Amino acid sequence: MCGWAALVSAVLCAFASAAQASVTQHGYLTAPDGSSLSYTVVTPSAQGRFPVVLVYAGYSAGYDPMSDHGDAAFTSDLLAKGFAVMGVNVPGTGCSSGSVYPPFSKAWARDGAA
Repeated sequence: MCGWAALVSAVLCAFASAAQASVTQHGYLTAPDGSSLSYTVVTPSAQGRFPVVLVYAGYSAGYDPMSDHGDAAFTSDLLAKGFAVMGVNVPGTGCSSGSVYPPFSKAWARDGAA
């Protein structure tokens, strides 16, 4: 019985590790207004192109989209399904340059769209 339990445990651990394997890259994007927007993108460890889920926020999105606002489980599920997750800090927040004021402005929207 112990042999089976060890085998099942090893298989489950290997599957969990493979599902959570990812590649993380950090950098800056230049917005149309010249601001440098901090980003982090997390991709599945597989090779290829991936659809991207974007988190554009003023909190930790630009440096840690995996744990921003407690969404780590959601992000892990997206990675396991072949999605990349990209976090970008809005201007004037986190490590992004530019002005945070006025909040929710058209400039924020233009930068996010670009």
